[in-house]
Amino acid sequence: MTIKPAFAFLVPVVLLSACPTESVPFCESKPNDPACLALDAGADAQTDGQADAGPCGGCSGDTPVCDEATNRCVGCLQDTQCTDPAAPRCNTESNTCSPCMDDDQCARFSDTPVCETGTGVCVECTEATQEAACPPIENDRPAVNRVCNVETFECEGTLGFCQRCVSDEECLSNDQVGTFRCIPLEFDGMPRDNYCMLDLESHRAALDDPSANCPPQQFAQRMRTSLGGVEALYCVVREANTTCEAVLSFGSVCAEDTVAEDCGASGLDDGVCRQMGRGFACTYECAGPSDCPDGVACDNAPRTCNPF
Repeated sequence: MTIKPAFAFLVPVVLLSACPTESVPFCESKPNDPACLALDAGADAQTDGQADAGPCGGCSGDTPVCDEATNRCVGCLQDTQCTDPAAPRCNTESNTCSPCMDDDQCARFSDTPVCETGTGVCVECTEATQEAACPPIENDRPAVNRVCNVETFECEGTLGFCQRCVSDEECLSNDQVGTFRCIPLEFDGMPRDNYCMLDLESHRAALDDPSANCPPQQFAQRMRTSLGGVEALYCVVREANTTCEAVLSFGSVCAEDTVAEDCGASGLDDGVCRQMGRGFACTYECAGPSDCPDGVACDNAPRTCNPF
């Protein structure tokens, strides 16, 4: 009988490379190896603190989302993965973030929850939604509705020159006049209340005239900070002599020249009841015609705007 050498039964063993979850160095060096791509991204963090590449091999840039059904990187799989209000909808056919089609696709953006279907962009408001999207500012005065600017699709106030306000958002902006903001005013050196006053630079921009002056009645220029924190040069009434209440009561009928309470703010000597022809009308002190409405003289003693 022939005896075979014992070594003849030895079979060479070939070690096959693989990438189990614990073989971190190999997967780090060869992240696209099929064995490594089988790992699920995110859950099994590697020793350096980074998650593995996942079935798509790592996604970023314009295609940050991994579609595990096809193992390819895409722009999105659902709306919430679209973070730009200009493209808030996930087009599931192309897997790209696209323009909105309805308000539901914008509801998650607190500042721009409305879909402007003409452009497909999420905005603050539209003309159709302004009642709900632009509610009055909460305060202890009668509610003042705001409106939607159909050019900027932003909520704007409706209060104009010299009207009392509690925030910048209550004051209107006008392409022909400029931007009003809620400004604290004084009378005779004492603090009064807050009123919508015109930002001089915005007025100049609206007129396309960098040297334009403030409009009549609000001709004085004062550096103030609005309630919204905007420091600027504002057009205000002549605070040393009168108040917004007196300016707004200009020309209204009053009882007689000794009853100034009919003109201006109650309890303040800010208005004047002057005899004008056969009757009496409210006016206020002025330093010149620029403190009065267009075409109205500043005359007599004390100098007041002549209503007639």
